[in-house]
Amino acid sequence: MTKSRSFAVGVDVGTGSVRAALVDVSSGQIISDSITTRAIKTWHDRTDFYEQSAQDIWNCTCEVVKEAVEKSEKLLSNINIVGIGFDATCSLYALSIQFTNPLQCCSRYQITTAS
Repeated sequence: MTKSRSFAVGVDVGTGSVRAALVDVSSGQIISDSITTRAIKTWHDRTDFYEQSAQDIWNCTCEVVKEAVEKSEKLLSNINIVGIGFDATCSLYALSIQFTNPLQCCSRYQITTAS
């Protein structure tokens, strides 16, 4: 019986895309990755303020995580995902208890620069 290897999924939500990678916990090696090709809807209704569709962010996140895991399953057997981590340049949002719909329609952020 082959011992299962432990993996973590890393997710990076950027301003215009979402990326995911499956990483071997013991070696740090990236086994598979995915990047969304769909744009995240963004509204820019006044200077230095932006809003992004939380639904688009969530849909893209689900898409890239699923794709990264599916790619790894073609390469390896006995994978054991032990964790997931998120990094985001935008504000994240709360989900309903069923984890199906965002409780707010968009993330809003302001561009600031150091003086």
